[in-house]
Amino acid sequence: MNKKILFAVLVLCLSLVSCSTFQGEQSAETHNNRGTGYFDIGNFEKAISEWNRAIEIDPQYADAYVNRGDAYLAKGEFDQALADFDKAITINPNDAYAYLFRGMCLIDIGENQRAIPDLERALELDLHPVDQELARELLDEASQ
Repeated sequence: MNKKILFAVLVLCLSLVSCSTFQGEQSAETHNNRGTGYFDIGNFEKAISEWNRAIEIDPQYADAYVNRGDAYLAKGEFDQALADFDKAITINPNDAYAYLFRGMCLIDIGENQRAIPDLERALELDLHPVDQELARELLDEASQ
């Protein structure tokens, strides 16, 4: 066989192997994004399953804890939600959404005074403008 053809076949084989290896690996971010997709269509169980997998791959992936906590919050499973928000804040103390959602959760369980510092902290950090308005509304609610 011609050396050029043999070399081309070898390169092709190596490319196929590396592509199949890459496709077989799934990152924490991939599972996090899948979880978000399931959450967006209301399939909280599959979303939680994807975020569990993301956390298995990378136990320091704060976004997965925030997202899973949000799903638990939506399901009314407040203890699990609070545990996830607490973990996310431990990993990343500058995660505005962990504070925002923990504040929401605390309001839902009637712990308005405990929610106030979280909502204030969320407003100090980087929230989308729509979420800033939500945080202000929740802060007003918690302060009454």
